Parts: sequence; structure tokens; C-alpha cells
Amino acid sequence: MPLHLTALHVQDPATAALMHQLLQRAHAQEALLLGAGAAPLSVGIADIQASGDFFLGVVDEAGALLGALALGPDESAPSQRIAITTLVVDPLQQRRGIARGLVQEALQRAPGLAVSVTTTAANAPALALYRSMGFERIAEGVMGPQALAVVQLLRPADGPAV
Repeated sequence: MPLHLTALHVQDPATAALMHQLLQRAHAQEALLLGAGAAPLSVGIADIQASGDFFLGVVDEAGALLGALALGPDESAPSQRIAITTLVVDPLQQRRGIARGLVQEALQRAPGLAVSVTTTAANAPALALYRSMGFERIAEGVMGPQALAVVQLLRPADGPAV
């Protein structure tokens, strides 16, 4: 089934609802990965609609949202780089290159900018994807009341072609 990569207009209520459903499915999978340390999904439809981030999505012929990525400012260095603030793929659609395609598109839309991302240290598939695309570990820490171990990665502005 052909897939289509497109900008998502999350201010639209229907699009925001699709994004929220995708986040719920992906969050449930990550909660299983993290075990008892996972917090409930705290992002609602109104939060998605109010986000200032730029969203990309992968949809199928029927219009189902299979994966999404959001780009926003990197709060630790806002004038020097942008951040992948969200990258989610429907658990039933993983291992099809959707995440890689979304990251490639994001990198192409950010020429000359370094791109950062933060993920949980336990998310081996995400870490492998980012490393394969030229991201390097720059920091480690903990996040949230559950004190989840996280890793921040950075792809330099002059990173390898993807």
C-alpha cells in the first residue's frame, strides 16, 4: 500500500484527534518497554492544537496516520539548533522505514541547522535509528517524576547525507 509523507495541520480538530490517537498507541507500547516507570500520556488534543511545532506525518491511501514527527525549538540552544520533539510510529506499522523517512524529511527541511533529539535510554530501536543517521550522544540525564533515564543526541549541521 503506497504511503504519503505530508505536513500535518494539527490545528484542525480531526487531524489533532488522529495525532492524539497515534500518540496513545505509541505511548502504550513505550509504557510496556519502560515498565512501572512510565507516566500516563499527558498530552491532550488541545495541547496538540496549541503546539507551535511543525508536524510531518505518514498516511496511507485510506488516510490513516501511521507515523508522525514534530520539529520545534531546542530550548537548550534555540538559536543554534532545532529539536525533534516527537517521533511516533503506530506499533502495527513499525519496521517499515516510516520513522527513518520522517527523520530524513525533517533533516532536509532543516538545512544548515543542527538537530537534537531526546529519547529514553531504554529505547534501543530509537537510539539505533538516530545513530545510523549521524546523531551522536551529547548528554544523559533523568526526566520527569519517574526519573526516567534519557539520552540527548545531536546531528551536527554538517552531518552525513541521509
